[in-house]
Amino acid sequence: MKIVFLHGIGDGDPGMSWLDGLNRGLVAHGREPIAASDVLAPQYATFLSTDEWTAKMPAPNTEPKDNTAARHAFQRRKARIRRSLEGRDDIRTFGSIGYHRVPDPVLHVGQAAAIGCGTTFLNLDQVGRYVGDEALRGAVLRHVLAQLPSGAHDLVLIGHSLGSLIAIDLLDHLPDRFRVRRLLTLGSPAGSPVLHRNGNRMARRFPYSRVDDWTNVLDVRDVVTGGRGLASIFAAAQDVVVDIRGQHGAGLYLGHGAVSGLIAEVLYPSKALVPISVHLTVRMSDDDANNLLTLHYAHAVADAIKDQAVAERYRGALAQVQDDLIDATERFVRETGRAVPPEIGDLLEGRLPTLPDRWGLRELVARLMVLSSTNLVEPYDIDTGRAQRDAMRRVLGRLGYEDMTPVIGRSLDKVRAHVSKKGGVPWGTIIPIAVGAALIAAVPLGLAAVGTAGLAGAAATTSTLAAFGPGGMMGGVATIGTLASGGTAAATYGMLSGGGSVPTALAANALVLEVAVEYACKQLELEVDETLWFRITTAESHVAAEIRRHEEFSDPKSARLVELRAVHAIVSSLLEFLTTHDLTPREITQTPSLVRLEA
Repeated sequence: MKIVFLHGIGDGDPGMSWLDGLNRGLVAHGREPIAASDVLAPQYATFLSTDEWTAKMPAPNTEPKDNTAARHAFQRRKARIRRSLEGRDDIRTFGSIGYHRVPDPVLHVGQAAAIGCGTTFLNLDQVGRYVGDEALRGAVLRHVLAQLPSGAHDLVLIGHSLGSLIAIDLLDHLPDRFRVRRLLTLGSPAGSPVLHRNGNRMARRFPYSRVDDWTNVLDVRDVVTGGRGLASIFAAAQDVVVDIRGQHGAGLYLGHGAVSGLIAEVLYPSKALVPISVHLTVRMSDDDANNLLTLHYAHAVADAIKDQAVAERYRGALAQVQDDLIDATERFVRETGRAVPPEIGDLLEGRLPTLPDRWGLRELVARLMVLSSTNLVEPYDIDTGRAQRDAMRRVLGRLGYEDMTPVIGRSLDKVRAHVSKKGGVPWGTIIPIAVGAALIAAVPLGLAAVGTAGLAGAAATTSTLAAFGPGGMMGGVATIGTLASGGTAAATYGMLSGGGSVPTALAANALVLEVAVEYACKQLELEVDETLWFRITTAESHVAAEIRRHEEFSDPKSARLVELRAVHAIVSSLLEFLTTHDLTPREITQTPSLVRLEA
C-alpha cells in the first residue's frame, strides 16, 4: 500500500507538513506514524509557474462500457464510509456558517477574479493555469505518473487544493496495475463552476472498477472551497464537512480525526471478529425470525424481476440495505457483548440464513400480505412489476405452502378493486400501496437504512435484530413500531384521528390490508377476526368527525379535506365489502332487526 500525496497551490510543501498532520491523527487513533520514505509526494510547483509546456496528455485508461456491477459495489463501499462517520461529534453539516451561504453569483465572480489574477493572496492563478492549459496538465500528469512505483500496487490517493484537481485527472490515466483503495480530496476548489467553463472535463466516466471510494473533505469556511462540496458535480464523490477553523492547510485536514481515521482504516485494517458464541446455542427470537422472513422476501422479489436491468438495480439497492443491517447488528453485538443465534451469525458472515418455519398459517398470511405491499428496499424506489406478488409463491414454496399463493393474491386484488370502484380512489395517488402498514403491530416493514441512534438502550432489549430504531431493525417501522404497545386497533384510531404524524391515507391502506387478510383467511378456512368490523365502524365515525371539524374552517378543496373524504369513502366501502362477503360478527348477523333492515 502506497500513500500518494498531491500538493496544492504554492511551493509544494517541501517540508511535508501534511505528513506531520496525518501522523498526529494516526497516533491519536493508536496507530504507528508513517515514515517520509514510505510515501510519494511528487513536486510540480515549477510546472505551474509558466505556461511554456508542450507535453501531450498521457494515454487514458480503459473502463468497461458496462460497469454496472462495479458501480453498485462502489456505492456499497461509499455507504460503509457514511455509516462509519455517522454519529461523530466532530463532523459538521452544511448548515454551519460558511461560504456556502454566499450567493452563487457573488462567489463565482470572486473566484473567477482570484483564478485569473496572480496578485491575490490565494495564488489561485495556478489553478486557472492548470485548468486552462492542456499542455501544462499533460506535463504535470506525466511527471506524477513517472514517480509512481513499478509493478502492481494499491494506492491511497490524497489530493489537497489544486492537488485534488490533479488527482481527479490522474484517475483517467492511471495504468491498470494500480488500484486506488481510497481517494481523498481535501479543500478542493473543484466545486466552482469557473473550473468547468471548458465543459465538464473532470466529470468524465469514473473508473469504478479501479477506485474503491471517494471522500471529499471540506470546511465550509475554507475560502478555496467556497463552502461548496463536490457531490453535486461528481456522482462518485461523498462530501464530509469538518471544522478546522476555516483554515486551508493540508496538515489540518489530515490531522482531523475523521480524515486520519479513514486513512488508518485502509492502512491498518482491523481483523477483529464479531463475537459469535460457539459454546451456547442461542435461540432466535420471534422478532429475528420475522426480520429474516422480510429479508428472504426481498431476495425473492429480486429473483422474480423479469427485466434484468431492473433486477440488477434492485439487487444493488438490496445489497446496500442488507449492508446497513449487518453493520448495525455488528455494532450492537460489539457494544453489548451478547451471543447471537447461529442464523444471525450466518448473516454477519455474509450468508443468507435458512428461512425459519416459525409461524402459524393465519400469522403467515398476514405477514406475507404486508410484504407483498411493501417497498422492501426503502428508501430506493424501483418498479418491480409483478415481482412483488410473484415473490410470495417462492417464499411459500420454501415453507411448503405454495398452493396458498393464489388465494392470498386474489384476496388483496379483490378488496382493492372493490375499494377503487366504490371509493373512486386511484391506487398509488391517494393511497401509497408501496408503503407498508401494520396488520399486526409487531410486523417489521421494509429494509430501510438502519441508523445507529437506536443503539441507545439496545442492551435492554430481548432481540438481536430488533434492537435498532424505535420499531426494530427494519425501515418503515419508525412510525409503525412506536404503536406496537397499543395494538393494531389503537394504532388505526390514532392514525385516523390526525393526532399523530402518520398520514390518514397510510391508515386507510392498513385497513385495506387487514380486510384482505381476513378475507384470505376465510377462503382458507382459517379463524377470522370478527372484531375487525367494530374497528372499521369506529374508524368511519372517527373520520366523519374529522371531516366535520375541518369543514368548519378549511377551504372546501383543501388537501386535508380531499384526503379525509377519500379515506372516508375507503372505510365505508370496506364495511360494505365485509357485509357482502359474510365477514361481519355473528352477533350482528344474527340480530333479527338487522336482517330485516338489510332485506
